[in-house]
Order: sequence, then structure tokens, then C-alpha cells
Amino acid sequence: MKNCFKNIVGNFDKPYFSENIQYDLEIIYPNNPPLPGQKIVGYWVYPPSNKCFVPPCQRSMNIIGMFSTVLLAIFFWPACFFPFCMGCSYNGFQVPIYEF
Repeated sequence: MKNCFKNIVGNFDKPYFSENIQYDLEIIYPNNPPLPGQKIVGYWVYPPSNKCFVPPCQRSMNIIGMFSTVLLAIFFWPACFFPFCMGCSYNGFQVPIYEF
């Protein structure tokens, strides 16, 4: 019975390093701009969740998550927290890594 819930409930996948850009993921640049002479050597890739339910996290919600939260808040407010726990409400992203 535990194995059937592995694909439904879980955490986000671990971030991984990639030397190639992932064109389907948004690039989030760090707060500090690169210093002169630095170049991008790779990306930390934070993949989107393939699970249905995930713990609420620090990632920003996509438009589906925001829209469903507003609709639930208007029409059925006791369930308006559900989009925060859904994996489809969060997109994956990547952060560039700079070196000299």
C-alpha cells in the first residue's frame, strides 16, 4: 500500500548541475550581477515536481496555482490552501553559475 503513494505524495526532486541550458525552464538570475570577466559555466536546475502533492515551499507559484487559489478563495474558501500543496502549481527553474 505504501508503494502506490510514492508517485502521489512526495517532495521536489533534488536540484542538479547541468552544463547545458534547459530551454523549457525559466532562468532565475541571482541578486548579485556577475563581476567583470565572469562567464556562465553551468546551471543549477530545479526540476518541476512530478508528484501530485508536495509540501508548500519557497518557490513562486505559476499562473495555474494563483488562479486556482483565487477561485477557491471566492467560491469555496475552506479549500483555498490546496493549490499550495499541489505539484502542478509550481514551475521548475534554473540558476546560472558564474566562474572566472
